[in-house]
Amino acid sequence: MPEKYLNHRPDGRPTRDAAYFAMTQTLAAIGDCRRRRIGALIVSGDDPISWGVNGTTPGAPGCIEGKCERGTSDVAPYSPYTNCIAIHAEDNALRRAERLGRDVRGATMYVSAKPCADCAALIEKAGIWRVLFDPSLIP
Repeated sequence: MPEKYLNHRPDGRPTRDAAYFAMTQTLAAIGDCRRRRIGALIVSGDDPISWGVNGTTPGAPGCIEGKCERGTSDVAPYSPYTNCIAIHAEDNALRRAERLGRDVRGATMYVSAKPCADCAALIEKAGIWRVLFDPSLIP
């Protein structure tokens, strides 16, 4: 994440951006991918309104169980995801928001890593106007 978002306030407390970004790291820990666990958080104003992690549909066999061809291969990061069975964290966060009837237009999405091209298109189409991720995590 760009340095300016990680800065702390004069009293030592993290900025809201830094706090929300830290939440994506925690969410990522529950993702269902052997290669990379990602967390996403959608915030409108100062209110977190949705979240997502990468993984399969609840109840379906997942990558951790060895059911994903991509998860057991050495394909390069950010290469086409046609052999990935997971729903990406950003997509899951958008789906959850829609299911809960929450408007994401004008919101900010915090993601623990750079969104892939497909997710970037979904984010733009949803009307999210700001996306923060940690560029140091780009392979």
